Amino acid sequence: MNYWIKTTLEDCPALPWANGFGLTQEVMTWPQRDDWVIRVSIAHIAQNAPYSVLPGTERWHTILKGKLALTIDQSSVTLDAKSEPFSFDGGVSCTCKLIEGPALALNTMTRGAAYRTRVYRISSQDFKPLSELLCLSTDELNRCTLIGMFSVSSSKIMYNNNIDQIAADQWIWSDRAIATRIEQTSLTSESAILVLLQRI
Repeated sequence: MNYWIKTTLEDCPALPWANGFGLTQEVMTWPQRDDWVIRVSIAHIAQNAPYSVLPGTERWHTILKGKLALTIDQSSVTLDAKSEPFSFDGGVSCTCKLIEGPALALNTMTRGAAYRTRVYRISSQDFKPLSELLCLSTDELNRCTLIGMFSVSSSKIMYNNNIDQIAADQWIWSDRAIATRIEQTSLTSESAILVLLQRI
């Protein structure tokens, strides 16, 4: 794959959460491993538990398997594998209650004041341009710094007339010429999660 960096879940070790209540497989940090702006991981949730409190962090939770309820500052939301990605402040108290488990979630975290993240659940039986799927204005497009995709089921992307097969449970991403890449890339997938990092 010449245009994208690819990571397979099999290559990502499962490590304990910061609070020890679950496991996570880190699939990407950017721009550096420790001093990151965005971090993408797969959270394994096997019990009712509090989430780690991470001040200054924007979190997006996209359920891949199972069903759970999050309680955040006494407000509750129920999420499953059909729910839209859900964002919340990583610095506030959040607890998770499993309804159908164990559960898996794509966990996207962004920190710092210079960037924000947008997460989309995508399904398209035919090749469609990313620009059409994401519905971005020209200004939003030009502020994109990084794009990533987690393929929940087998997917195909077409870029520069080259078609690449993306297996299920693979993460691909790029931080090069993002506006052009979005305009020139088409996607077909039964189920995929797209992540955009944008300058504010």
